[in-house]
Amino acid sequence: MDKKMGRRKLKEFHGMKTGLVYTDPYLNLVRGVLEQVMRDLVIDSNCGSLKKARNEAFSFFFDESSHFYCGFRQWCELAGFRESYWQQKALMKIALKVIKHPVFCRKITSFLQNSKYGSMLKFFINTLRRNYRDNLALSKND
Repeated sequence: MDKKMGRRKLKEFHGMKTGLVYTDPYLNLVRGVLEQVMRDLVIDSNCGSLKKARNEAFSFFFDESSHFYCGFRQWCELAGFRESYWQQKALMKIALKVIKHPVFCRKITSFLQNSKYGSMLKFFINTLRRNYRDNLALSKND
């Protein structure tokens, strides 16, 4: 307790995660960049610039030969984030989009066939579909 001020000093925890927000502003910046690219992954439109943004987002997270992927690795390394965590989070975001809007699956078919992450995405989609059907069945019984 700070007797001069009559209140407690707040302890600072740099780099620790409290809830959904990091106490270190730099980590929040990196998290914001990664989440913005995840939003680009699930853009619906096939208009030129939006389709390009979606393709660049796929390259950012999953194409190891791309300079975008090198940027992803650098962001993760600078912030101390695990790459696999963010890749799985991106795959889950895509899987949720496919469950909610099945037409979106046609837009990512080349990714499903040509990527080593395609099988993981298929697993997430199948798991979510099963759970989604179970939840629908439970809600109908109520």
